[in-house]
Formats: sequence, structure tokens, C-alpha cells
Amino acid sequence: MRTIRQDTKTKINALLTDAQKQSSPKQRTSEPGKQTENLTKRLNLTADQQKQIEPILAERDKKLADLRANTALASSDRNLQFRAIRLDAQFKINALLTDEQKQMQTDSKTKPAKDKTRRPRRT
Repeated sequence: MRTIRQDTKTKINALLTDAQKQSSPKQRTSEPGKQTENLTKRLNLTADQQKQIEPILAERDKKLADLRANTALASSDRNLQFRAIRLDAQFKINALLTDEQKQMQTDSKTKPAKDKTRRPRRT
């Protein structure tokens, strides 16, 4: 499926003008600076924590990009490595957080989204 998606994307991009390529939606990208800003807002990170966390996120992103480029791996092996890279980064970040920040992070992951409301099922 990944190959089909990539082929389709390549064919579509060949038909687009430069202006259309600029205005088309981009793939979700991970930017360590923006992620650090979001974590700072959510967890009230100190300046020292921000300086330590951003390189961890940048390293994680580089490893993930390298893994995506490695087409020789089976998808199950690749998924395991993706998970290991993410967990390693999360472990390193958690080591820098205070107990209060860890609790705030846990609470934010377990809270239901505010903007999503469930409608009752039709019977």
C-alpha cells in the first residue's frame, strides 16, 4: 500500500504547477522546535528543560527518517524499530520532567478531547 500511495503522490506532483505544490496540504511533519513549544505550554517546561528536550526530539526525528529510508526492512521489523525509537525518546524526556510535570502529561493523555462530542446512536 505504501508503494501505491507513493506512486500516486509522484504522479499527482508531476501534474501540479509549482504554485499548486506550494498550496497543497503537506504531510504532517515533526518539528522539534514546535513540539518543544507545545510541551512547554502543556507542562510548563523550564528554559533548561527546553534546551535539553529539543535535541532529544531532533535525534528521534533523524532516526525515524533514516528508518523510513531503509526499504530493506520488513514492515513488522520497521514498526518495532519505530516504537523502540519513540519509547527511547519518551524515556529520555520523562527523565528530565518533575513529578508534577509527569502527572500533567499523564492527565493530558487520559482526558477525553474537549471538542469531540458523541452523538447517540440511531436505533
